[in-house]
Order: sequence, then structure tokens, then C-alpha cells
Amino acid sequence: MKKFRARLWLVLIAAAVLFIGGAALHGYGIRRHFERGAVAVEATVTAVETQHHEGYYTRVRPSGRSVHTPPRTDYTIRYTYEAEGMRYEGSHTSTRVRPRIRVGSRIMIEYAADKPSLSRLRENE
Repeated sequence: MKKFRARLWLVLIAAAVLFIGGAALHGYGIRRHFERGAVAVEATVTAVETQHHEGYYTRVRPSGRSVHTPPRTDYTIRYTYEAEGMRYEGSHTSTRVRPRIRVGSRIMIEYAADKPSLSRLRENE
């Protein structure tokens, strides 16, 4: 039984390392696209979605102490934009309230020059 637990922990740790490494590489790849060049354009907001997540308590073992995760609200802004004669869709999710952004609003986004389907909200938005 001890060997099984040791192997299970080894597999779980290896999976966690692979997951974190993959996420870091994915983020690095996206950042590289924008470093090669970004084109700023106006986009039209097509939807603003709100999703509320309730807070919860978790008991941490072996200490038994309780950890509180506070409630949060995610705001997703969906938008369309044109790049190189094609129409693309993008989205941005944040916990920051953006009250002036409504459906039909025009916002500034930027897309990667070498991959127009990859976009993000401008930093100053």
C-alpha cells in the first residue's frame, strides 16, 4: 500500500509539473505573438456577461484550519473586429468592473500582426 501511495504522489506531482509547464509555455507563445507586433483597432462589443461565484470555506488537512475563499464576480466582454478584410471574434474576462462598456460600445483592442485571430483588450481600456 505504501508503494502505491508513493507512486500515486509521484504521478500527481508529475502531472502538476507538466500542467504548469504547459500553461507557462502557452502564455509565453501568446506573448511572443504580440511582441512581434500588435495592431490597434476598434471593436464592437457584442455581449457583456456577468458570472457570480459564491465564496466558500475549505478545511485544510492535517492542521484542520479553515480557509475562506471570498466571493467574486467575473465579467466577460465579447467583441468583433476586422483585420485584413476578415471579421474575427474575441473576448476578455476580468474581475474588474467596466461599467461604461455595454453591448454596441466601441472599444480599443489589439491583435497580433502575425496571427489576427489572437486579440486582447488594450491596456488603457
